[in-house]
Amino acid sequence: MDPLGEDVRSDEVMEHCGVRTVLAGVAGVGIGFAFGLVGAGMGSGPQLHAADLTARQVFRETMSSCWRLGKSFGSVGLLFSGVECVIEKQRAKHDLANGVLAGCVTGGVFGARGGIKGATMGCAGFAAFSAVLDAVTG
Repeated sequence: MDPLGEDVRSDEVMEHCGVRTVLAGVAGVGIGFAFGLVGAGMGSGPQLHAADLTARQVFRETMSSCWRLGKSFGSVGLLFSGVECVIEKQRAKHDLANGVLAGCVTGGVFGARGGIKGATMGCAGFAAFSAVLDAVTG
């Protein structure tokens, strides 16, 4: 077996938009779940009166918070990664503009509930955040 051939095949798999999108969504769920656990440990979750709750109720509330954050982070990762991959394939370039455009689309979609102003602010915010992240991480 040629080890170089295996590397080429794994690179080809990772270049597929579906694979990248699903991996980003799964990673987002994991990160959101972890943030939910940290937040629950710090008491930033739902305000619960510990004297009135059983351990089972606290666990359920914590898991509910973790799942809610996991879904949020997962959906952002899924949408952003999918849009960025499609833009990159269409433009046939890997540069800062792909992330900025994907950030704008993602922010616009999530901000659309707030009307045109919400979509515009979401677009600008996500695009700026994406540009800063791409510039910092290279």
